[in-house]
Amino acid sequence: MTATPDVDVRRLPAGVPSPPATIDAMAWIAGRWVGDGLGGTVEEVYSPAVGGVILGHVVVARRGEPAFLELVQICEEHASLVYRVKHFDPDLKAHEEKDESLDFRLVGIAGARIYFDGLTIERVAPDRMVQWMRSRTEGGAEEILRIDYGRAG
Repeated sequence: MTATPDVDVRRLPAGVPSPPATIDAMAWIAGRWVGDGLGGTVEEVYSPAVGGVILGHVVVARRGEPAFLELVQICEEHASLVYRVKHFDPDLKAHEEKDESLDFRLVGIAGARIYFDGLTIERVAPDRMVQWMRSRTEGGAEEILRIDYGRAG
Protein backbone atom coordinates (compact mmCIF):
# COMPACT_ATOMS: atom_id res chain seq x y z
CA MET A 1 0.00 0.00 0.00
CA THR A 2 1.23 3.43 -0.85
CA ALA A 3 -0.20 6.90 -0.74
CA THR A 4 -0.42 7.85 -4.39
CA PRO A 5 -2.09 10.43 -6.62
CA ASP A 6 -1.81 8.22 -9.74
CA VAL A 7 -5.54 7.61 -10.20
CA ASP A 8 -8.73 9.57 -10.11
CA VAL A 9 -10.71 8.69 -6.96
CA ARG A 10 -13.97 10.40 -7.75
CA ARG A 11 -16.73 11.95 -5.68
CA LEU A 12 -20.46 11.87 -6.35
CA PRO A 13 -21.92 15.28 -5.52
CA ALA A 14 -24.86 15.33 -3.14
CA GLY A 15 -28.17 15.06 -4.96
CA VAL A 16 -26.62 13.63 -8.12
CA PRO A 17 -27.97 10.14 -8.93
CA SER A 18 -25.62 7.27 -9.65
CA PRO A 19 -25.52 6.09 -13.28
CA PRO A 20 -27.34 2.91 -14.33
CA ALA A 21 -25.43 -0.34 -13.77
CA THR A 22 -26.04 -3.95 -12.83
CA ILE A 23 -24.11 -6.38 -10.66
CA ASP A 24 -22.75 -7.97 -13.86
CA ALA A 25 -20.20 -5.11 -13.98
CA MET A 26 -18.60 -6.56 -10.82
CA ALA A 27 -19.01 -10.31 -11.54
CA TRP A 28 -15.27 -10.73 -12.20
CA ILE A 29 -14.47 -9.91 -8.54
CA ALA A 30 -15.81 -13.25 -7.26
CA GLY A 31 -13.02 -15.24 -5.62
CA ARG A 32 -10.14 -14.73 -3.20
CA TRP A 33 -7.74 -11.77 -3.49
CA VAL A 34 -4.60 -11.07 -1.44
CA GLY A 35 -2.46 -7.93 -1.27
CA ASP A 36 -0.23 -5.90 1.01
CA GLY A 37 -1.65 -2.73 2.49
CA LEU A 38 -3.12 -0.94 5.47
CA GLY A 39 -0.03 -1.87 7.47
CA GLY A 40 -0.30 -5.60 6.83
CA THR A 41 -1.76 -8.26 4.57
CA VAL A 42 -5.23 -7.73 3.14
CA GLU A 43 -7.36 -10.68 2.07
CA GLU A 44 -10.69 -10.13 0.33
CA VAL A 45 -13.10 -12.94 -0.56
CA TYR A 46 -16.20 -12.34 -2.69
CA SER A 47 -19.04 -14.72 -3.55
CA PRO A 48 -20.59 -14.94 -7.00
CA ALA A 49 -23.63 -12.69 -7.42
CA VAL A 50 -26.97 -13.98 -6.18
CA GLY A 51 -30.10 -11.91 -6.70
CA GLY A 52 -28.18 -8.75 -7.59
CA VAL A 53 -25.84 -9.01 -4.57
CA ILE A 54 -22.18 -9.97 -4.15
CA LEU A 55 -21.20 -10.64 -0.54
CA GLY A 56 -17.64 -10.48 0.69
CA HIS A 57 -15.41 -10.28 3.69
CA VAL A 58 -12.07 -8.63 4.27
CA VAL A 59 -9.41 -9.52 6.83
CA VAL A 60 -6.54 -7.12 7.50
CA ALA A 61 -3.77 -8.95 9.38
CA ARG A 62 -0.76 -7.34 11.02
CA ARG A 63 2.10 -9.41 12.45
CA GLY A 64 0.06 -12.55 11.73
CA GLU A 65 -2.98 -11.45 13.76
CA PRO A 66 -6.30 -10.02 12.53
CA ALA A 67 -6.28 -6.23 13.01
CA PHE A 68 -9.78 -5.57 11.71
CA LEU A 69 -12.47 -7.16 9.55
CA GLU A 70 -14.99 -5.91 7.02
CA LEU A 71 -18.24 -7.32 5.78
CA VAL A 72 -18.90 -6.15 2.20
CA GLN A 73 -22.08 -6.04 0.14
CA ILE A 74 -21.92 -4.95 -3.49
CA CYS A 75 -25.52 -4.59 -4.56
CA GLU A 76 -27.92 -3.21 -7.10
CA GLU A 77 -29.81 -0.28 -5.64
CA HIS A 78 -31.93 2.29 -7.50
CA ALA A 79 -30.86 0.76 -10.85
CA SER A 80 -27.19 1.34 -9.99
CA LEU A 81 -24.53 -0.12 -7.69
CA VAL A 82 -23.47 0.47 -4.10
CA TYR A 83 -20.32 -0.90 -2.43
CA ARG A 84 -21.36 -1.18 1.24
CA VAL A 85 -18.98 -1.90 4.14
CA LYS A 86 -19.24 -2.57 7.87
CA HIS A 87 -16.03 -2.65 9.93
CA PHE A 88 -15.39 -4.88 12.93
CA ASP A 89 -12.68 -5.45 15.51
CA PRO A 90 -11.31 -9.02 15.56
CA ASP A 91 -13.80 -9.81 18.37
CA LEU A 92 -16.69 -8.72 16.05
CA LYS A 93 -17.40 -5.44 17.83
CA ALA A 94 -18.75 -3.18 15.08
CA HIS A 95 -17.21 0.21 14.30
CA GLU A 96 -20.42 1.54 12.73
CA GLU A 97 -23.70 1.69 14.61
CA LYS A 98 -26.04 -1.30 14.26
CA ASP A 99 -28.12 0.11 11.39
CA GLU A 100 -25.30 2.04 9.71
CA SER A 101 -22.73 1.17 7.06
CA LEU A 102 -20.16 2.98 4.95
CA ASP A 103 -21.75 3.25 1.50
CA PHE A 104 -19.77 4.00 -1.66
CA ARG A 105 -22.28 4.90 -4.39
CA LEU A 106 -21.36 4.34 -8.03
CA VAL A 107 -19.94 7.37 -9.81
CA GLY A 108 -19.20 5.70 -13.15
CA ILE A 109 -17.55 2.90 -15.09
CA ALA A 110 -14.81 3.60 -17.62
CA GLY A 111 -13.16 0.60 -19.24
CA ALA A 112 -11.73 -1.64 -16.51
CA ARG A 113 -12.18 0.99 -13.78
CA ILE A 114 -15.23 1.15 -11.57
CA TYR A 115 -15.55 4.45 -9.74
CA PHE A 116 -17.43 4.54 -6.48
CA ASP A 117 -17.66 7.68 -4.33
CA GLY A 118 -14.23 7.59 -2.65
CA LEU A 119 -13.18 4.17 -3.96
CA THR A 120 -11.82 3.13 -7.36
CA ILE A 121 -11.45 -0.53 -8.34
CA GLU A 122 -9.58 -1.54 -11.49
CA ARG A 123 -9.22 -5.02 -12.95
CA VAL A 124 -5.74 -4.77 -14.45
CA ALA A 125 -5.57 -8.44 -15.53
CA PRO A 126 -7.74 -11.54 -15.03
CA ASP A 127 -5.78 -12.30 -11.85
CA ARG A 128 -4.89 -8.76 -10.67
CA MET A 129 -6.83 -5.80 -9.36
CA VAL A 130 -5.95 -2.47 -7.78
CA GLN A 131 -8.02 -0.47 -5.33
CA TRP A 132 -7.55 3.18 -4.48
CA MET A 133 -9.48 4.74 -1.61
CA ARG A 134 -9.77 8.08 0.07
CA SER A 135 -8.72 7.98 3.70
CA ARG A 136 -7.83 10.36 6.48
CA THR A 137 -4.61 10.35 8.46
CA GLU A 138 -4.74 10.56 12.25
CA GLY A 139 -4.04 14.28 11.79
CA GLY A 140 -7.10 14.65 9.56
CA ALA A 141 -5.32 15.12 6.23
CA GLU A 142 -6.84 13.36 3.22
CA GLU A 143 -4.75 10.77 1.40
CA ILE A 144 -5.27 8.25 -1.38
CA LEU A 145 -4.31 4.69 -0.46
CA ARG A 146 -3.46 2.05 -3.07
CA ILE A 147 -3.59 -1.72 -2.63
CA ASP A 148 -2.48 -4.14 -5.37
CA TYR A 149 -4.13 -7.56 -5.22
CA GLY A 150 -3.48 -10.90 -6.83
CA ARG A 151 -6.07 -13.61 -7.22
CA ALA A 152 -5.30 -16.42 -4.81
CA GLY A 153 -6.30 -20.11 -4.89
